[in-house]
Amino acid sequence: MRSALAEVQVDADGREVQAPFDDMQRAMTGLMELTYGEAELPNPPELPHEFTTKWLHEDDDPLDIRVMKDPIILASGYSVDQFYHQWSASQNICPVTDRPLSHSISFPNDLLRDMIAAWRLDNNSLRSSSSTVKTLPVAPSEEQIGDILQKLSEHSTLQEEGLHEMLHLSKITKGEQPCLRKWPVLIPILIDLKKNWKSTWTHKLEELRLTVILNLSVHRSNKEILAGAMQLPDALKKITDKLPRLGGCSSPSVKVASIVTNLSEFEDFRKRILDIGGMEMLGNLLKIEDVVVRKESVAAICGLCTDEEGKAHAQSCHVTDLLVECLTITDEALVLLDCLQKDPYAVDKLSDKAVELVNIIMADQATGLVTPKALYSAISLVHEIVQQDVSKMETVKNLKDFMERLHELSSGTLPMQTMLKLEKIMSILSEMSPATARQVQS
Repeated sequence: MRSALAEVQVDADGREVQAPFDDMQRAMTGLMELTYGEAELPNPPELPHEFTTKWLHEDDDPLDIRVMKDPIILASGYSVDQFYHQWSASQNICPVTDRPLSHSISFPNDLLRDMIAAWRLDNNSLRSSSSTVKTLPVAPSEEQIGDILQKLSEHSTLQEEGLHEMLHLSKITKGEQPCLRKWPVLIPILIDLKKNWKSTWTHKLEELRLTVILNLSVHRSNKEILAGAMQLPDALKKITDKLPRLGGCSSPSVKVASIVTNLSEFEDFRKRILDIGGMEMLGNLLKIEDVVVRKESVAAICGLCTDEEGKAHAQSCHVTDLLVECLTITDEALVLLDCLQKDPYAVDKLSDKAVELVNIIMADQATGLVTPKALYSAISLVHEIVQQDVSKMETVKNLKDFMERLHELSSGTLPMQTMLKLEKIMSILSEMSPATARQVQS
């Protein structure tokens, strides 16, 4: 399996890679045989280095602590852990080759994730029955919830213990427990927790509280109840406003944005969060020089801009200008920039990203490195750039290759609006560089 993955990574530039995939299929079959007891288990099991991450997760499970949680494929063709890559010093450098990436868009490596899942299942069978990992039943008893509620009403030490118990419960049940429909009293208690203990409230307690709310917002039933909680939008804004005073890392800001993203599918929640200044709150998060905070904030803003009211709020809060100033080329950022109105100043600033936008359009979709959504948005943004000032495209060194790529795309199947914009780009570029256009046509 190791050698197969290495061959795939070496051949990521587009050469034939069927043989390595066949090798990986055989390796996957072997893993599944181990999982279901059809083959003898090696002792002790070895963690393939392709499954490892350089980022150690805080996880209750020591067997999983060095396993990739979310493998992604970079523009270089190499697979890395998404969480590690987001927190690395530079997202523009491939951590494997130490060379610049042609663009910063990444995509899930589903094959590798499945292989890691099989490895985990295999290792789960090795757990000792005397494991010391603390577990709670899937459905907690009235006594357990009562004990948690009592701890949350006590001093900060017991508060932290109660939050840890809720965190563990929400984690092992994927947000299903504690059921907020059965114990609705938990919502106001979580929201008002800081109000009763201002003097002893810490950054750690805030992060615990937000993590519990975020976990609960994943499960459908609890998500609907949280979205309907009238106090939650205002509480999230107050938390965000006060986070700088608590100090510490930016993780709570990421969690606030993620909660908004998860709940923004509900119209009532969107309206309430916009009414209390939620768009301005997310705009302020965009100003934080942290890649993960910005990425989650962009996703949250996308969730709020699903109707004209949300787009109007984004416009009044100058979200477009903020996006252009701190732009990281991601699907969400491209789509958001495409759907929001941009003044000439914003388009001029966007022109500085012309080379990255061209690289996205140049990428072969068959490699899985560029999604149609990113491609269509990139074409639309380049269209705005060339219409305002085509001279900005002079920074593109491979203009001939780019025009050939546009010609190739024009012969394919694209949405009508995208096709019209593509043809307009080709026409404007041909006027700017007729010699290049003749070379392409010949």
